[in-house]
Amino acid sequence: MAETSLNSEGHETVAGAAGEVDGVSGTAAVSDGASPSVRQHARPTLVGEILKYLISIVILGFGIFVMLTMYGSRKPPEEQVSKELIPLVQTVPAVLYAGQLDKTVSGTVVPFREIRVAAEISGNVVAKFDDFEAGNFVKKGTQLIEIDPTDYKMELDTGLAEVDQTEKMVMETMKEIAGAKRNVANAKSDYKLARSAHQRNLRIRNALSSAELDQSKRALLAAQVTLTTCENNLEMMDAKLVRMNSTLALTKTQLSRAKTNLKRTIVVAPDDGVIVKEMVQEGDFVRAGDPLVMFEDTSRSEVLCNLTPTDLAWIRTNSVANKVFEDEPEQKPFSPYYLPKTKVSIFETTDKSVVWEGVLERFDGIGRDELTRTIPARITIKNPVVDTKQGQRALVRGMYVKCKIEVQTSTDNSERAFLSFPAVALRPGNYVWVVEDKKLKRVEVDVVDFGKQLIDQEMTKIVVVALKSDSLQSGDEIVATPIPQPEEGKEVLLKSEMQTEESGSSSTVGL
Repeated sequence: MAETSLNSEGHETVAGAAGEVDGVSGTAAVSDGASPSVRQHARPTLVGEILKYLISIVILGFGIFVMLTMYGSRKPPEEQVSKELIPLVQTVPAVLYAGQLDKTVSGTVVPFREIRVAAEISGNVVAKFDDFEAGNFVKKGTQLIEIDPTDYKMELDTGLAEVDQTEKMVMETMKEIAGAKRNVANAKSDYKLARSAHQRNLRIRNALSSAELDQSKRALLAAQVTLTTCENNLEMMDAKLVRMNSTLALTKTQLSRAKTNLKRTIVVAPDDGVIVKEMVQEGDFVRAGDPLVMFEDTSRSEVLCNLTPTDLAWIRTNSVANKVFEDEPEQKPFSPYYLPKTKVSIFETTDKSVVWEGVLERFDGIGRDELTRTIPARITIKNPVVDTKQGQRALVRGMYVKCKIEVQTSTDNSERAFLSFPAVALRPGNYVWVVEDKKLKRVEVDVVDFGKQLIDQEMTKIVVVALKSDSLQSGDEIVATPIPQPEEGKEVLLKSEMQTEESGSSSTVGL
């Protein structure tokens, strides 16, 4: 048995075969004064502790070795075979389209001509006629206002008097010229007689004295001076007549201007139309150039609409076969600054039974609209008033209308042709799925007309008409059925091929 005793410090100690245990630290200690037998028992206990650590290290290393060996020898994961089914789709071919295309665009009615009538003379407005009211429809030449004509009547009277006076002066000058011509004729006769007498005296000079010869010569010179004076007087009369004729023409011009100014005192309607705005009242003083009335010509109307580049392309493509008038010259459909004339039907959104016939004639200026990036164009309506069941209807400014542009197409132009396909094949965003080598391909399309109804052999189908492009050609197979999660390059199975295989299998079984 172990012996229990107290050491010198008062701690309890246990002595035994394994040595002495300190009660405070709990560690095994062997006193220096122990016996040899006790030291022999303590040495194997330390070796056991070391062995335990070595064994733990060996076991840990062996476990790591086993793990590394297993990790190095593991097989790669097998690839999972996709179990997604290949979608079955039905396709329809894109075919060339020839026929009528209807393009409906929105438009706004604008005036054909908006005339601002201004005063051509100055004066007080002395009269305003009953028809001169905003909103009234007036005929061409209807009197609207009168400007004080007093001064212009006086100018007319003065012009008449000046013309009469100048005409009389011209008559007097013409009479003076006639007298001057007679004087010239008499002077010429005197000169001839004097010259003949002088020449005769020279032949008989030996029988005459020197005084007689000098007198003969003096008479000749006097006749020549008289003739020259008469000729000069005649020339002056002719020049005076020219001057008087110029004065007469000037006075007649002034008289014509006075008549015109007097006529301008009455302001009339420039054409058939509606008075949009009156700018003067009776008693106002106006100067030449001051606006008097804003007038709208209603003999024609125009509609302002916007065309997309695609619209313009198919209008130009088929404009040669779409001449509006027989006497029209040959059109140039692909000129960048020329818009071919095309027939247009115009109707209101509230009442589609009322239709106006118009012609798409020209661009509204040049360039594109900055906001919509479209091309403004003008449609002219020669008859803005049509008869309806409720009475006559007229196109007026600001009216919101729909314009249906009708173009006849053909397949002659292979470079700018049109393709048609069922409307169910068109996806939101104007694109279609085309099957190439049993894979999907997304193709953007330029839709020209939507909702065309073509009469098939058994049914009426609604189709889409689009421009032919490098990405979409005649004969391309377009998907006409829904596709779950479509994407570019996705493999599909054609329903037509599936039906062919099934029919082939059935035939084999039947044999």
